[in-house]
Amino acid sequence: MNAILAVGPRELPPGGMVMVWMDSGNTTGHEFLVPVEELHVAELDDGQGTSAIYTLRVRECRG
Repeated sequence: MNAILAVGPRELPPGGMVMVWMDSGNTTGHEFLVPVEELHVAELDDGQGTSAIYTLRVRECRG
């Protein structure tokens, strides 16, 4: 599975879309609306606070 890290709310809705933040490397990052079912709590998340670190599954698109 190809995945990137994203930060979002610890409590996710049961379905639909949610806003997450992703680092863009050399700027302040960007917010994206992503499907909840594509997010999985990352192993490096400490289980604390109102935000969580997720892995976001990335699908290859061969345009």
